[in-house]
Amino acid sequence: MKEKKSSIEKHSVACPHCGKTVLDHMTQCPFCNGKLKSAYYDTSNIDSAEKRKWKLIILVATLVVVAAIVVIRAVI
Repeated sequence: MKEKKSSIEKHSVACPHCGKTVLDHMTQCPFCNGKLKSAYYDTSNIDSAEKRKWKLIILVATLVVVAAIVVIRAVI
């Protein structure tokens, strides 16, 4: 029967520089300080136009929230 892996074991990978076990979301090995390619934060495949689009979306959303807060405070 197959044993279940713990949450940490599921997200563990070997550092390509030193071979020690690190978590798959890390961007730098805590043992050898080697640069790691994170599966979760890999933005190398996103082109600059798409990055600009997402930055604009985040900026507009932030401005809408700030404007809403100002309006609510003015009403109170």
